[in-house]
Order: sequence, then C-alpha cells, then structure tokens
Amino acid sequence: MKIAGRVIDAPCSEILVLPRIDGDIVIKANAVISMDEFYALCPPPTAPIVMHAGGKFEPDTTDSWFKKADKEHSERRFHYICLTSLLSSLIEWDTVSMDKPETWQNWQGDLRSSGFNSVEVDRIINCILQANSLDEQKLKDAREAFLRGQGNNPVKPSGQDTEQPST
Repeated sequence: MKIAGRVIDAPCSEILVLPRIDGDIVIKANAVISMDEFYALCPPPTAPIVMHAGGKFEPDTTDSWFKKADKEHSERRFHYICLTSLLSSLIEWDTVSMDKPETWQNWQGDLRSSGFNSVEVDRIINCILQANSLDEQKLKDAREAFLRGQGNNPVKPSGQDTEQPST
C-alpha cells in the first residue's frame, strides 16, 4: 500500500535504550498488527445464558465466573500485546513460552529477575504502549512537523523572478 507515494509496509516502532556500563541494552517495540493468533489461542469467554421473565434468553454478563474469566482474558490480551511487541528485541524468556498462554504473565518477573529495576520495567512497558497507541502529543508533534515542512517549499510564482531592465 502507498500513501502519497510512500510505501507503508511496517508497523509503528519505538526504541528504548537502557544504559549499562558493559554496553547499552536496546529494546525495540513494534505495534501489533493482528490479534488473530491471540484469539485462536485464547477465545473470549462466553457469558452463561439465562432466561428472563417472558421466556427471553440473554447472556448474563453479571455472572461472577464470567466476570473473572473476562478479566483474565483481558489481562492475557495485554500480556500477549506486550510479548508480541517485544519479538524484534530477540528476548529469550526464562519462564515465558508464546505457545503457552498460562505463562505470559511471567514476562515482567523475567525482566526483573534478569536485573531490570522497576523504573526500567516501567520504561519498557511505556515503550510498548507508545508503539501500540497514538496519544495526542504524538499526533500534535507529527502535525507540526508536517506543517513546518509545508513552509519549506513555497510555491514558486508563475511570473518572472527578475525585474525587466528599464528602457
């Protein structure tokens, strides 16, 4: 796909560089383009069906089991987004396996146990969120950069650009 002649072929990315004495650690987070794999591994829970007065059947979204299952599904979705965003960082997880959703919640613990402090883990999470979202500041900065670029290439007038010599 192209927009204004520019090929759009990669997701939004964010880079975080964490300083270390023995060499900086580079974390790259890419936006997650599709959630199809997630929903194949973790289909959303279905609320139990209850019959209301008049014989009408409806899902009971107030059911305690459903609320708990829905919350767990949302948390797994967040963990999936985080892990998938970090794939290009080539992290080798200790206790996380992408084909085992029950391990996904371990990723922050793996980061901490490898030596990242709480501030660094928070920065990694923010990097992931930035790659997967558009906040107002990011949109404003892009709009201002675009408009500044418009002023650099003024339209040339169609007439002469020098005066005619007087006769």
